[in-house]
Amino acid sequence: MGSEVMVSIITDDSVRAQETIAYVERVIGEFEQRFSRFLPDSELAQLNREDGEFRASKELISLLAAAQDWHVKTDGIFDPTVIAALEAFGYDKAFDFSRGPIMENNTLDMAAHEQQFMARIPFSTLRIDTRTNTVHLPHELRIDLGGIGKGYIVDMCADDIAKKHADFWLSAGGDICVSGTNCGEPWSVGAQDPFTPSEDIGHITIEPGTRMALATSGIIKRRGIAGDLAWHHIIDPRTGLSARNDIMSVTVLAPTTTAADILAKTVLILGKEKGIEFIDTHPETGCCIIDTKGQITLSHFMKNHFIQRS
Repeated sequence: MGSEVMVSIITDDSVRAQETIAYVERVIGEFEQRFSRFLPDSELAQLNREDGEFRASKELISLLAAAQDWHVKTDGIFDPTVIAALEAFGYDKAFDFSRGPIMENNTLDMAAHEQQFMARIPFSTLRIDTRTNTVHLPHELRIDLGGIGKGYIVDMCADDIAKKHADFWLSAGGDICVSGTNCGEPWSVGAQDPFTPSEDIGHITIEPGTRMALATSGIIKRRGIAGDLAWHHIIDPRTGLSARNDIMSVTVLAPTTTAADILAKTVLILGKEKGIEFIDTHPETGCCIIDTKGQITLSHFMKNHFIQRS
């Protein structure tokens, strides 16, 4: 993930709050060590090196099961096997943002990439045995859980925080979960302006007393050049190339961070019209789409929560 973690707990018990914050920071750090594709000793990296049967931890089994579920729910748009495209473009190591958002790889054979990508082993062939905690992998199947991992661990930590505190804010690299109220007032979450990332284009208000999550997916932060191809990290699994439409960023409001994270990427890949249609099939879920002209498009549910910057 490589993401900054922020936790804010509204309580009079500062000692207990600090203990909870330290716990959450530790859990998220450990999660990254275990499931990052960039760390050779991580459990995910070990899984990707295996053929046949792999004995996995309960946490990895649960994460893979959630990935399978969302693969089906999105009709294959969420697809962990896009790792093949990301690595072909040169995204085989974590971004060093101190050097900017551009990653360069001058050795890309586009024809070979397209052929190899379309011939990759499908994610649907992965099998999980929850009784024995084993994963059955076809030969050469490799996966990246970056599209679900951040939202998944934020949800897990939010569940733990909620056992002790009613009012809190938890974020990890832009994936946000809020609960209750902010000192009696509704939580208000800024929606980033993709053209001026240091500013918000509006705010999303959360109904007091509820727990909701937000995630934003965009084409600016992680991008690069591979040969003659300019790419960003949101890969369309139907083509093996970066999503191509007029969307700059998508912010999704949903009951869970996992849902918000995956659905934001799904909408960005589907495009504005199909993305809105897809979001509107999910209860208590909405999206804010910002296109290349700066136009804002809101889904039905989001219209009740979004306040545009004046």
